[in-house]
Amino acid sequence: MFETSDARKAGREAIQKSVSAGLWEKNLAFRAGLLGAIQAHEIMCHPVIGELDAGRLDLSAQRRFHLEFGHAFARIFTDALIQAMFTSRQLESRLGVMGKVSGRFLLQLNVLDELGFSPQGVSTPDYAGNPHLSHYAQFDATLRQLGISAAQADAYVPSEIAEACRATFEQNYDDHAALTGVLAVAETAFTRFAGPWAKCVGANTQIDVSTGYHSIHVEKDGHFVDDDHSEDAWFVFQQALTLERHADISAKVTQWLDTWSAFFDQFLDRPATARVAENSLGN
Repeated sequence: MFETSDARKAGREAIQKSVSAGLWEKNLAFRAGLLGAIQAHEIMCHPVIGELDAGRLDLSAQRRFHLEFGHAFARIFTDALIQAMFTSRQLESRLGVMGKVSGRFLLQLNVLDELGFSPQGVSTPDYAGNPHLSHYAQFDATLRQLGISAAQADAYVPSEIAEACRATFEQNYDDHAALTGVLAVAETAFTRFAGPWAKCVGANTQIDVSTGYHSIHVEKDGHFVDDDHSEDAWFVFQQALTLERHADISAKVTQWLDTWSAFFDQFLDRPATARVAENSLGN
């Protein structure tokens, strides 16, 4: 009889068991080095965090911020998670059936959260959830609350840096190690922005940030949902990684962080940001 009451724990244990102890420890040390590099990178103390925390991005700036973020990240994040479930097939020849299945199992918990499900425990025969509660649907609903119609969102022309951010995910769709790596790094880096962003939206719009998209990624009772997602992503990445990938993945991480940091640079010039937003939306 297999234990089913803690699916996340079971998934992580199965992932670790699918990799030799020696490789797991080396990948764990590599992960620690990457986390140190992430914490030391400018993105973790980017000036826009202070701007958001102080409520300095007004409604027009917030409109553009959401449109840019939507194209660069929100629209394709769940796609990338689902793609990582598919690319787990690359593990079977090296790690066997459980190598492929365990990675998918843990990723699926994250996908369920992204799609609007919530766990109910072993006593409940079904998942609770609603597709309207999916993270992307909640983000899209936030656009409506900001006065951005679906047609305006579809017609929006993103910046080159937003395109480059999107590419950090999409260009790795065929590479399981790199794709799980970019997901893990993103889950770690973007936690710094969620709380200040929600605070700024609450201060400068009529949106109730205690519900909806801006309530999802913020701290609740000392816990971030992204903490679970981040740790899951790092487990899947450690499983995918081989020693010969350490050097090129390290270089990719630096490139991803530099690109994402440049994305936030564009929001430090508030008057220009506001003018662009107004022109884009035909105000």
